[in-house]
Amino acid sequence: GATTVLEVGCGSGINLLLLRRLCSLSEQTRLSGFDYAINRVLTAEATVEHFDIDVENLFLADARNIPVADGSFDIVFSQYVIEQMAGTEEQVLDEMLRVSRIGVVMFESGLYGPTFNQRLFMRHSGYSTALPEIARHRSDVTVERLENRRGDRFFGCPNIYIVLRKKP
Repeated sequence: GATTVLEVGCGSGINLLLLRRLCSLSEQTRLSGFDYAINRVLTAEATVEHFDIDVENLFLADARNIPVADGSFDIVFSQYVIEQMAGTEEQVLDEMLRVSRIGVVMFESGLYGPTFNQRLFMRHSGYSTALPEIARHRSDVTVERLENRRGDRFFGCPNIYIVLRKKP
């Protein structure tokens, strides 16, 4: 199992709390996270402190250039982050895979097979719709899961769950 997990775009830190408490991670699993906005990192630090979450490291960084060594984390995770980075999805995914040893888990609103209205909403909001295709066409990963959860909606858009395992 994974012993190190990095959250890309940790925001308020709530996902670190959920990962620690609801995902049956062992006490030995070390969690870290970063965000590009200092106020988000400070909020995550306050969440970690308030809920007494065991988090190894919170830091300020840009997902297009993560300042850690190759293979520093077993799993790299994002939730509602890459969707907001239209035009840089491939660069961000390259970085996520670079710093992971095993693979990447993404839960995003980047749509696979969106309806016309959903495409309009995503385009108007500046959201990415390319992430599923980018993930599917990579030769350096195995797509273990690419699921469009149409029943699970976030601001009118179904979520997509993507699990990528790095090839040896």
